[in-house]
Amino acid sequence: MEDETTVSTSYVFRGIEYIVTMKVQSGVSLTVEVEDRLTADQWRASFDSQYIEDLTHKTGNFKQFHIFTSMLESAVTQSSDSVSLDLLTFADLESLRQRKTGSSAKSSIPANRTVSLNSKRYLILTYTVEFDRIHYPLPLPYMGKPDPRALQETIRQLRNEIKTLRQTGGSDFRVKEMEKLQKDYKMLQKEKEQIEEEFLRFRREMKSTSTGNAVKEIRMLKSITRNLEEELMKEKTRHQRSTSKRSQEYRDLLEEVEELRASERNLRVRVKSLTNELAIFKRDKIRPNSRTSRPPTRDRFNSSRERSLSYSRDRSLSRDRSWSSDRFLTRERSLSRERNSSRERPSSAQNRSNLSNRSNSSYNNRNSYKPRSRTPSPAADDSDSFDKSAEISEIDARLDRLQQLMKNSME
Repeated sequence: MEDETTVSTSYVFRGIEYIVTMKVQSGVSLTVEVEDRLTADQWRASFDSQYIEDLTHKTGNFKQFHIFTSMLESAVTQSSDSVSLDLLTFADLESLRQRKTGSSAKSSIPANRTVSLNSKRYLILTYTVEFDRIHYPLPLPYMGKPDPRALQETIRQLRNEIKTLRQTGGSDFRVKEMEKLQKDYKMLQKEKEQIEEEFLRFRREMKSTSTGNAVKEIRMLKSITRNLEEELMKEKTRHQRSTSKRSQEYRDLLEEVEELRASERNLRVRVKSLTNELAIFKRDKIRPNSRTSRPPTRDRFNSSRERSLSYSRDRSLSRDRSWSSDRFLTRERSLSRERNSSRERPSSAQNRSNLSNRSNSSYNNRNSYKPRSRTPSPAADDSDSFDKSAEISEIDARLDRLQQLMKNSME
Protein backbone atom coordinates (compact mmCIF):
# COMPACT_ATOMS: atom_id res chain seq x y z
CA MET A 1 0.00 0.00 0.00
CA GLU A 2 1.46 3.32 -1.10
CA ASP A 3 1.77 6.37 1.17
CA GLU A 4 -0.10 9.62 0.71
CA THR A 5 1.47 12.10 -1.69
CA THR A 6 0.64 15.80 -1.41
CA VAL A 7 1.69 18.56 -3.78
CA SER A 8 0.71 22.19 -3.19
CA THR A 9 1.74 25.34 -5.03
CA SER A 10 0.45 28.77 -6.02
CA TYR A 11 -0.98 29.21 -9.52
CA VAL A 12 -2.33 32.28 -11.33
CA PHE A 13 -5.56 31.83 -13.34
CA ARG A 14 -6.81 34.85 -15.33
CA GLY A 15 -4.92 37.30 -13.15
CA ILE A 16 -6.09 35.84 -9.82
CA GLU A 17 -3.73 33.87 -7.58
CA TYR A 18 -4.91 30.51 -6.30
CA ILE A 19 -3.39 27.73 -4.20
CA VAL A 20 -3.70 24.36 -5.96
CA THR A 21 -3.31 21.24 -3.85
CA MET A 22 -3.47 17.62 -4.97
CA LYS A 23 -3.37 14.48 -2.83
CA VAL A 24 -2.91 10.91 -4.05
CA GLN A 25 -3.96 8.35 -1.47
CA SER A 26 -2.81 4.74 -1.84
CA GLY A 27 -2.61 5.10 -5.60
CA VAL A 28 -6.38 4.72 -6.06
CA SER A 29 -7.84 8.09 -4.98
CA LEU A 30 -7.15 11.66 -6.09
CA THR A 31 -8.21 14.80 -4.18
CA VAL A 32 -7.92 18.21 -5.84
CA GLU A 33 -8.41 21.48 -3.96
CA VAL A 34 -8.30 25.04 -5.29
CA GLU A 35 -8.32 27.99 -2.85
CA ASP A 36 -8.55 31.67 -3.63
CA ARG A 37 -5.58 33.25 -1.90
CA LEU A 38 -7.38 36.56 -1.37
CA THR A 39 -10.96 35.55 -0.41
CA ALA A 40 -10.17 32.08 1.02
CA ASP A 41 -12.95 30.50 -1.09
CA GLN A 42 -12.36 26.76 -1.61
CA TRP A 43 -13.35 24.26 -4.31
CA ARG A 44 -12.54 20.63 -3.62
CA ALA A 45 -13.40 17.18 -5.02
CA SER A 46 -12.20 13.56 -4.75
CA PHE A 47 -11.96 11.16 -7.70
CA ASP A 48 -11.26 7.45 -7.77
CA SER A 49 -9.14 5.68 -10.38
CA GLN A 50 -12.16 4.35 -12.30
CA TYR A 51 -13.61 7.84 -12.75
CA ILE A 52 -10.29 9.22 -14.00
CA GLU A 53 -9.80 6.39 -16.53
CA ASP A 54 -13.39 6.77 -17.81
CA LEU A 55 -12.81 10.51 -18.20
CA THR A 56 -9.66 9.99 -20.26
CA HIS A 57 -11.40 7.35 -22.35
CA LYS A 58 -14.21 9.80 -23.23
CA THR A 59 -11.70 12.36 -24.47
CA GLY A 60 -10.31 9.83 -26.97
CA ASN A 61 -6.84 9.72 -25.41
CA PHE A 62 -6.88 7.05 -22.71
CA LYS A 63 -4.52 7.39 -19.77
CA GLN A 64 -4.07 5.15 -16.78
CA PHE A 65 -4.59 6.55 -13.28
CA HIS A 66 -0.92 6.80 -12.29
CA ILE A 67 -0.03 8.41 -15.62
CA PHE A 68 -2.82 10.96 -15.21
CA THR A 69 -1.67 11.84 -11.68
CA SER A 70 1.90 12.27 -12.94
CA MET A 71 0.64 14.61 -15.66
CA LEU A 72 -1.38 16.60 -13.12
CA GLU A 73 1.60 16.86 -10.77
CA SER A 74 3.81 18.14 -13.61
CA ALA A 75 1.16 20.73 -14.46
CA VAL A 76 0.80 21.87 -10.82
CA THR A 77 4.56 22.22 -10.33
CA GLN A 78 4.94 23.66 -13.87
CA SER A 79 7.82 21.30 -14.62
CA SER A 80 6.72 20.39 -18.16
CA ASP A 81 5.67 22.46 -21.18
CA SER A 82 3.43 19.75 -22.62
CA VAL A 83 0.85 20.01 -19.79
CA SER A 84 -0.88 23.09 -18.39
CA LEU A 85 -3.79 24.04 -16.08
CA ASP A 86 -6.73 26.40 -16.43
CA LEU A 87 -9.64 27.23 -14.07
CA LEU A 88 -13.01 27.93 -15.74
CA THR A 89 -16.57 28.62 -14.61
CA PHE A 90 -19.73 27.15 -16.10
CA ALA A 91 -20.33 30.37 -18.04
CA ASP A 92 -16.84 30.13 -19.53
CA LEU A 93 -17.54 26.57 -20.66
CA GLU A 94 -20.85 27.61 -22.26
CA SER A 95 -19.21 30.45 -24.16
CA LEU A 96 -16.49 28.12 -25.42
CA ARG A 97 -19.09 25.55 -26.50
CA GLN A 98 -21.12 28.20 -28.37
CA ARG A 99 -18.00 29.55 -30.02
CA LYS A 100 -17.06 26.06 -31.16
CA THR A 101 -20.54 25.18 -32.50
CA GLY A 102 -21.20 28.66 -33.88
CA SER A 103 -24.67 28.95 -32.29
CA SER A 104 -25.88 31.72 -29.95
CA ALA A 105 -28.91 29.91 -28.44
CA LYS A 106 -29.42 30.23 -24.69
CA SER A 107 -29.29 27.14 -22.50
CA SER A 108 -32.56 25.68 -21.16
CA ILE A 109 -31.19 24.90 -17.69
CA PRO A 110 -33.38 25.89 -14.72
CA ALA A 111 -32.39 28.97 -12.74
CA ASN A 112 -31.80 27.17 -9.44
CA ARG A 113 -29.46 24.68 -11.13
CA THR A 114 -27.73 27.45 -12.99
CA VAL A 115 -26.79 29.05 -9.67
CA SER A 116 -25.26 25.81 -8.40
CA LEU A 117 -23.42 25.30 -11.67
CA ASN A 118 -22.06 28.83 -11.64
CA SER A 119 -20.68 28.24 -8.17
CA LYS A 120 -18.64 25.30 -9.50
CA ARG A 121 -15.16 25.56 -10.92
CA TYR A 122 -13.66 23.30 -13.58
CA LEU A 123 -9.95 22.58 -13.41
CA ILE A 124 -8.90 21.88 -17.04
CA LEU A 125 -5.76 19.78 -17.56
CA THR A 126 -4.52 20.41 -21.13
CA TYR A 127 -2.13 17.91 -22.73
CA THR A 128 -0.40 19.31 -25.81
CA VAL A 129 1.11 16.96 -28.37
CA GLU A 130 2.19 17.51 -31.95
CA PHE A 131 -0.75 18.88 -34.00
CA ASP A 132 -3.24 18.08 -31.21
CA ARG A 133 -4.45 19.28 -27.78
CA ILE A 134 -6.45 17.15 -25.33
CA HIS A 135 -8.48 18.69 -22.48
CA TYR A 136 -9.30 16.75 -19.29
CA PRO A 137 -11.95 18.63 -17.16
CA LEU A 138 -12.17 18.03 -13.41
CA PRO A 139 -15.36 19.48 -11.80
CA LEU A 140 -14.76 21.04 -8.37
CA PRO A 141 -17.87 21.96 -6.28
CA TYR A 142 -17.80 25.06 -4.10
CA MET A 143 -16.91 24.25 -0.49
CA GLY A 144 -17.28 27.82 0.90
CA LYS A 145 -14.87 29.60 3.16
CA PRO A 146 -12.93 27.72 5.82
CA ASP A 147 -14.51 27.59 9.30
CA PRO A 148 -12.68 29.95 11.70
CA ARG A 149 -13.09 27.45 14.51
CA ALA A 150 -11.46 24.74 12.41
CA LEU A 151 -8.66 27.11 11.51
CA GLN A 152 -8.09 28.04 15.12
CA GLU A 153 -8.04 24.36 16.08
CA THR A 154 -5.51 23.67 13.34
CA ILE A 155 -3.36 26.55 14.51
CA ARG A 156 -3.52 25.29 18.08
CA GLN A 157 -2.44 21.79 17.02
CA LEU A 158 0.48 23.12 15.04
CA ARG A 159 1.67 25.23 17.93
CA ASN A 160 1.56 22.22 20.24
CA GLU A 161 3.61 20.20 17.77
CA ILE A 162 6.19 22.95 17.55
CA LYS A 163 6.43 23.13 21.34
CA THR A 164 6.93 19.39 21.71
CA LEU A 165 9.58 19.40 19.02
CA ARG A 166 11.48 22.17 20.75
CA GLN A 167 11.30 20.43 24.11
CA THR A 168 12.26 16.93 22.98
CA GLY A 169 14.58 17.19 20.01
CA GLY A 170 15.27 20.85 19.66
CA SER A 171 18.54 20.88 21.60
CA ASP A 172 19.88 17.78 19.88
CA PHE A 173 18.92 19.19 16.53
CA ARG A 174 20.70 22.44 17.30
CA VAL A 175 23.82 20.62 18.46
CA LYS A 176 23.93 18.56 15.30
CA GLU A 177 23.31 21.64 13.23
CA MET A 178 26.17 23.44 14.95
CA GLU A 179 28.53 20.51 14.46
CA LYS A 180 27.66 20.38 10.79
CA LEU A 181 28.19 24.11 10.44
CA GLN A 182 31.56 23.87 12.19
CA LYS A 183 32.69 21.09 9.86
CA ASP A 184 31.62 23.11 6.86
CA TYR A 185 33.44 26.15 8.23
CA LYS A 186 36.69 24.20 8.73
CA MET A 187 36.45 22.73 5.25
CA LEU A 188 35.88 26.14 3.70
CA GLN A 189 38.77 27.58 5.70
CA LYS A 190 41.13 24.87 4.38
CA GLU A 191 40.00 25.52 0.83
CA LYS A 192 40.59 29.24 1.37
CA GLU A 193 44.15 28.60 2.60
CA GLN A 194 44.90 26.35 -0.37
CA ILE A 195 43.59 28.95 -2.79
CA GLU A 196 45.73 31.63 -1.11
CA GLU A 197 48.85 29.45 -1.40
CA GLU A 198 48.18 28.80 -5.06
CA PHE A 199 47.63 32.50 -5.64
CA LEU A 200 50.95 33.36 -3.97
CA ARG A 201 52.74 30.70 -6.03
CA PHE A 202 51.18 32.08 -9.16
CA ARG A 203 52.33 35.61 -8.30
CA ARG A 204 55.91 34.38 -7.75
CA GLU A 205 55.85 32.62 -11.11
CA MET A 206 54.57 35.75 -12.80
CA LYS A 207 57.40 37.77 -11.23
CA SER A 208 59.99 35.24 -12.35
CA THR A 209 58.62 35.17 -15.88
CA SER A 210 58.65 38.95 -16.11
CA THR A 211 62.47 38.89 -16.27
CA GLY A 212 62.38 37.39 -19.77
CA ASN A 213 63.60 33.87 -19.08
CA ALA A 214 60.22 32.37 -19.88
CA VAL A 215 60.06 34.28 -23.16
CA LYS A 216 63.47 32.95 -24.16
CA GLU A 217 62.49 29.42 -23.24
CA ILE A 218 59.28 29.71 -25.26
CA ARG A 219 61.20 30.96 -28.30
CA MET A 220 63.76 28.19 -27.94
CA LEU A 221 61.03 25.55 -27.65
CA LYS A 222 59.28 26.97 -30.70
CA SER A 223 62.50 26.82 -32.73
CA ILE A 224 63.14 23.25 -31.58
CA THR A 225 59.61 22.28 -32.52
CA ARG A 226 60.02 23.90 -35.94
CA ASN A 227 63.31 22.07 -36.56
CA LEU A 228 61.79 18.77 -35.52
CA GLU A 229 58.87 19.32 -37.87
CA GLU A 230 61.24 20.06 -40.76
CA GLU A 231 63.28 16.94 -40.01
CA LEU A 232 60.11 14.93 -39.86
CA MET A 233 59.03 16.20 -43.28
CA LYS A 234 62.48 15.39 -44.72
CA GLU A 235 62.34 11.90 -43.27
CA LYS A 236 58.89 11.42 -44.75
CA THR A 237 60.03 12.45 -48.23
CA ARG A 238 63.15 10.28 -47.97
CA HIS A 239 61.09 7.34 -46.86
CA GLN A 240 58.65 7.85 -49.73
CA ARG A 241 61.48 8.00 -52.24
CA SER A 242 63.14 4.88 -50.88
CA THR A 243 59.80 3.10 -50.87
CA SER A 244 59.10 4.01 -54.49
CA LYS A 245 62.63 2.99 -55.47
CA ARG A 246 62.32 -0.37 -53.73
CA SER A 247 58.96 -0.99 -55.31
CA GLN A 248 60.44 -0.24 -58.75
CA GLU A 249 63.36 -2.59 -58.04
CA TYR A 250 60.92 -5.23 -56.93
CA ARG A 251 58.96 -4.91 -60.17
CA ASP A 252 62.19 -5.09 -62.21
CA LEU A 253 63.26 -8.21 -60.34
CA LEU A 254 59.89 -9.80 -60.98
CA GLU A 255 60.27 -9.10 -64.70
CA GLU A 256 63.79 -10.56 -64.68
CA VAL A 257 62.54 -13.64 -62.85
CA GLU A 258 59.83 -14.13 -65.47
CA GLU A 259 62.37 -13.73 -68.26
CA LEU A 260 64.74 -16.19 -66.58
CA ARG A 261 61.92 -18.69 -66.21
CA ALA A 262 61.10 -18.35 -69.89
CA SER A 263 64.79 -18.75 -70.77
CA GLU A 264 64.98 -21.79 -68.50
CA ARG A 265 62.00 -23.35 -70.28
CA ASN A 266 63.65 -22.70 -73.67
CA LEU A 267 66.92 -24.19 -72.46
CA ARG A 268 65.16 -27.26 -71.12
CA VAL A 269 63.48 -27.76 -74.47
CA ARG A 270 66.84 -27.31 -76.19
CA VAL A 271 68.51 -29.81 -73.83
CA LYS A 272 65.74 -32.29 -74.50
CA SER A 273 66.14 -31.93 -78.27
CA LEU A 274 69.92 -32.29 -78.03
CA THR A 275 69.51 -35.35 -75.82
CA ASN A 276 67.24 -36.91 -78.42
CA GLU A 277 69.73 -36.01 -81.13
CA LEU A 278 72.55 -37.62 -79.15
CA ALA A 279 70.48 -40.76 -78.68
CA ILE A 280 69.85 -40.87 -82.45
CA PHE A 281 73.57 -40.57 -83.19
CA LYS A 282 74.40 -43.26 -80.67
CA ARG A 283 71.84 -45.60 -82.22
CA ASP A 284 73.31 -44.91 -85.66
CA LYS A 285 76.75 -45.77 -84.35
CA ILE A 286 75.80 -49.18 -82.93
CA ARG A 287 73.64 -50.31 -85.86
CA PRO A 288 74.67 -53.51 -87.74
CA ASN A 289 76.94 -53.44 -90.75
CA SER A 290 73.97 -53.95 -93.06
CA ARG A 291 72.82 -50.40 -92.26
CA THR A 292 76.37 -49.08 -92.61
CA SER A 293 76.76 -50.72 -96.06
CA ARG A 294 74.81 -47.90 -97.68
CA PRO A 295 76.64 -45.67 -100.09
CA PRO A 296 79.02 -43.45 -98.18
CA THR A 297 78.03 -40.49 -100.29
CA ARG A 298 74.48 -40.58 -98.95
CA ASP A 299 75.73 -41.00 -95.37
CA ARG A 300 77.96 -38.01 -95.75
CA PHE A 301 75.07 -36.04 -97.19
CA ASN A 302 72.83 -36.97 -94.26
CA SER A 303 75.50 -36.22 -91.70
CA SER A 304 76.26 -32.84 -93.28
CA ARG A 305 72.54 -31.97 -93.30
CA GLU A 306 72.20 -32.93 -89.65
CA ARG A 307 75.27 -30.87 -88.79
CA SER A 308 73.81 -27.86 -90.58
CA LEU A 309 70.50 -28.30 -88.71
CA SER A 310 72.28 -28.58 -85.38
CA TYR A 311 74.36 -25.53 -86.29
CA SER A 312 71.20 -23.49 -86.99
CA ARG A 313 69.67 -24.63 -83.71
CA ASP A 314 72.85 -23.62 -81.92
CA ARG A 315 72.57 -20.20 -83.49
CA SER A 316 68.96 -19.74 -82.32
CA LEU A 317 69.82 -20.98 -78.82
CA SER A 318 72.71 -18.54 -78.59
CA ARG A 319 70.40 -15.68 -79.61
CA ASP A 320 67.85 -16.68 -76.88
CA ARG A 321 70.51 -16.85 -74.25
CA SER A 322 72.00 -13.52 -75.19
CA TRP A 323 68.52 -11.84 -75.12
CA SER A 324 67.63 -13.18 -71.64
CA SER A 325 71.07 -12.43 -70.23
CA ASP A 326 70.93 -8.77 -71.37
CA ARG A 327 68.23 -8.10 -68.79
CA PHE A 328 69.98 -9.83 -65.94
CA LEU A 329 73.63 -8.71 -65.67
CA THR A 330 76.36 -7.26 -67.90
CA ARG A 331 78.74 -9.98 -66.80
CA GLU A 332 76.37 -12.66 -68.04
CA ARG A 333 76.14 -10.93 -71.42
CA SER A 334 79.90 -10.95 -71.81
CA LEU A 335 80.06 -14.60 -70.75
CA SER A 336 77.29 -15.57 -73.15
CA ARG A 337 79.09 -13.76 -76.03
CA GLU A 338 82.31 -15.58 -75.19
CA ARG A 339 80.50 -18.91 -75.05
CA ASN A 340 78.72 -18.22 -78.34
CA SER A 341 81.96 -17.22 -80.03
CA SER A 342 83.76 -20.26 -78.60
CA ARG A 343 80.88 -22.48 -79.77
CA GLU A 344 80.76 -21.04 -83.27
CA ARG A 345 84.54 -21.19 -83.88
CA PRO A 346 84.90 -24.99 -83.61
CA SER A 347 81.83 -25.61 -85.68
CA SER A 348 82.97 -23.19 -88.39
CA ALA A 349 86.46 -24.69 -88.39
CA GLN A 350 85.02 -28.15 -88.69
CA ASN A 351 82.74 -27.06 -91.55
CA ARG A 352 85.74 -25.54 -93.36
CA SER A 353 87.71 -28.74 -92.87
CA ASN A 354 84.78 -30.80 -94.15
CA LEU A 355 84.44 -28.56 -97.19
CA SER A 356 88.16 -28.84 -97.93
CA ASN A 357 88.01 -32.62 -97.57
CA ARG A 358 85.04 -32.76 -99.90
CA SER A 359 86.78 -30.61 -102.51
CA ASN A 360 89.93 -32.71 -102.33
CA SER A 361 88.00 -35.93 -102.63
CA SER A 362 86.03 -34.62 -105.60
CA TYR A 363 89.23 -33.45 -107.26
CA ASN A 364 90.84 -36.84 -106.75
CA ASN A 365 87.79 -38.58 -108.12
CA ARG A 366 87.86 -36.44 -111.25
CA ASN A 367 91.53 -37.07 -111.83
CA SER A 368 91.53 -40.78 -111.17
CA TYR A 369 88.28 -42.50 -112.03
CA LYS A 370 87.60 -45.71 -110.24
CA PRO A 371 84.56 -47.92 -110.54
CA ARG A 372 82.21 -47.89 -107.56
CA SER A 373 81.92 -50.98 -105.46
CA ARG A 374 78.75 -51.84 -103.54
CA THR A 375 80.71 -52.55 -100.36
CA PRO A 376 82.46 -49.52 -98.79
CA SER A 377 86.15 -49.61 -98.19
CA PRO A 378 87.54 -49.88 -94.66
CA ALA A 379 89.06 -46.41 -94.92
CA ALA A 380 85.65 -44.86 -95.68
CA ASP A 381 84.09 -46.70 -92.75
CA ASP A 382 86.80 -45.41 -90.47
CA SER A 383 86.30 -41.82 -91.64
CA ASP A 384 82.51 -42.06 -91.14
CA SER A 385 82.88 -43.51 -87.69
CA PHE A 386 85.40 -40.78 -86.86
CA ASP A 387 82.97 -38.09 -88.03
CA LYS A 388 80.14 -39.53 -85.96
CA SER A 389 82.31 -39.80 -82.87
CA ALA A 390 83.41 -36.19 -83.36
CA GLU A 391 79.80 -35.07 -83.69
CA ILE A 392 78.84 -37.03 -80.59
CA SER A 393 81.66 -35.43 -78.63
CA GLU A 394 80.62 -32.02 -79.93
CA ILE A 395 77.00 -32.63 -78.80
CA ASP A 396 78.28 -33.74 -75.39
CA ALA A 397 80.25 -30.53 -75.12
CA ARG A 398 77.18 -28.52 -76.06
CA LEU A 399 75.13 -30.28 -73.41
CA ASP A 400 77.79 -29.54 -70.82
CA ARG A 401 77.86 -25.88 -71.80
CA LEU A 402 74.04 -25.67 -71.66
CA GLN A 403 73.95 -27.24 -68.23
CA GLN A 404 76.66 -24.86 -67.01
CA LEU A 405 74.72 -21.89 -68.42
CA MET A 406 71.51 -23.06 -66.70
CA LYS A 407 73.35 -23.34 -63.40
CA ASN A 408 74.78 -19.83 -63.78
CA SER A 409 71.36 -18.39 -64.63
CA MET A 410 69.75 -20.11 -61.65
CA GLU A 411 72.45 -18.73 -59.33
